[in-house]
Amino acid sequence: MLKVPARTAFGTKAPFNVVSTSLLTQHPRGQCANPIGYLLDESITREEAMVHFLRQSWQVKRKSTLLAYRCVPQLLPEDHRAMRIREMALIKDLSDHLHQRLRLKDEDQRLDIVANLLVFLSIFGPMRDWLHCDMPEDVIVPTVAAGACAMIRDLMIQTET
Repeated sequence: MLKVPARTAFGTKAPFNVVSTSLLTQHPRGQCANPIGYLLDESITREEAMVHFLRQSWQVKRKSTLLAYRCVPQLLPEDHRAMRIREMALIKDLSDHLHQRLRLKDEDQRLDIVANLLVFLSIFGPMRDWLHCDMPEDVIVPTVAAGACAMIRDLMIQTET
């Protein structure tokens, strides 16, 4: 069962928006999901890791993500801040994992930009699936993952030169 605190950090009763934001961080079984962890698995290729990351986001978290982002226009200011903090933490976590996997310097901010784009793809990709609903997922996910990995490869080439 999904556990949601009765009160927010700001001391008010948790509105629907906080509940929907809480859904983003949990599996249907109530366990935390961390698809970013695949990016550190050196036993698989970067493309395979990206496929795992996107597939996890698009399959397991799809409905809760769609629900949460449909609520954004109605968010209370404190919920909007909480959601922004969560998003920034996700971007930083992803960027840190990419820095570690690619062995790039921590001060290289380009991976922060790539991490932001990857989070965008993982969140909003499912909202575009109605345009390619006749295509199999086994074509869509690896294609998007290959595009994301091409961005990363380009950064690495730029770093080497």
